[in-house]
Amino acid sequence: MAANAGYPAAKIEYAKLMKDYPELIRVLEENPRYDDPSWNYELSVYYRVGGEKNTLRDAGKALEYLKNAAELNHITAIATLEKAYRQGSKQLNVQANQEIADQYAQKLQDIDIKMERTDFFQSLIEKAKQGDMSSMLHLLRRAEPHSSFAAYQLAQLYKNGNAELQIGKDPLKAFVFLHLAVQPPTAKAALSELSEYYTVTSQVFTPDEDFVKVYRTLLNSYK
Repeated sequence: MAANAGYPAAKIEYAKLMKDYPELIRVLEENPRYDDPSWNYELSVYYRVGGEKNTLRDAGKALEYLKNAAELNHITAIATLEKAYRQGSKQLNVQANQEIADQYAQKLQDIDIKMERTDFFQSLIEKAKQGDMSSMLHLLRRAEPHSSFAAYQLAQLYKNGNAELQIGKDPLKAFVFLHLAVQPPTAKAALSELSEYYTVTSQVFTPDEDFVKVYRTLLNSYK
């Protein structure tokens, strides 16, 4: 995945294929990117999955990295923490705490931009009516850092490709933008698509039940 760019790719992919979570942890920690939300989030996942076969499983470190990712505005990390504190979590060894859960829920809302209230949304509608795809793409790219709607639309462009815009299919870019879209109002659609990435074999992704469980658990929290 994109978060692995710059890491020893062969080690990462082989470790994923073998579900060797201790090796994934070692490789990531040997290539630190403390300011990278995805790096922190991936480590939080690997520290809490794999059951007893994961000899480095550590709820404390999983929680620490998850909180780091949330501080860096990783949407999935924030949503995971909100659900963990809402219901309690054995994987993260946290007790239910509604006050903390509400804080993470508020953080999600603060990040979200209400598209129907923005000039961007109105401009996007006008460009769509005019069939001006190039201007639409420019608007989406400009709004993506602040808008789950824009991130989701960009994910679709890279997932399916667009001949008119000369955009080829790029599953890695689509994967990254889908993560950025995991917040209301596009959270459910994005999580549903993310779980599909790890249910089938492709040139980029291999099936992984643990990742699927993470995404589907998050998806259920939005129902």
